[in-house]
Amino acid sequence: MSFIDWESCEEKPTKSQKVEGRFLLDLRSKINDLERQLREKSLNFEEIKKEFEKAAAKAKELKSKIESKDEKISSLLNQLEANDLTIQDLEQELSNSRIQIRTLEKDFSSKLDENMDLKQKISNFEKKLNLPEKMEYLINRLNKIMEHKGFVSEKELEDIVNGKKIYDFS
Repeated sequence: MSFIDWESCEEKPTKSQKVEGRFLLDLRSKINDLERQLREKSLNFEEIKKEFEKAAAKAKELKSKIESKDEKISSLLNQLEANDLTIQDLEQELSNSRIQIRTLEKDFSSKLDENMDLKQKISNFEKKLNLPEKMEYLINRLNKIMEHKGFVSEKELEDIVNGKKIYDFS
């Protein structure tokens, strides 16, 4: 039970009251205790406030770094996507080139076979072209034998056609 009439103080705040000293000392002690607690809490609050500000600054810094990393990741993903498209294009070009190479190899093989056939035909044609030279040689041989002998036997004619030298009229 308190010996201060708080109701009359509230009704007439300017009026004096009689209070025992021990109550005032007790009240002063409580006020001092509360002021001390308030100072401690204020100091504690200031420390917590400083720590909070440091944490907020660190969080802001980390958020900035995260945003920077996210931008870099996004850029790298875009680059990766572009590289994938380039790889797909190059693989398509490679596939087309392989098809073209196979086609060219077939064409080359066909042309090579055609070339061989043409070489054979040229060889045959050259042989035919050399035939008149052979005929001219045979006629000259026959004429020389006829000049010397006056006639040619069948055996001599066969030997001349086969390229055997039967007489030397150089």
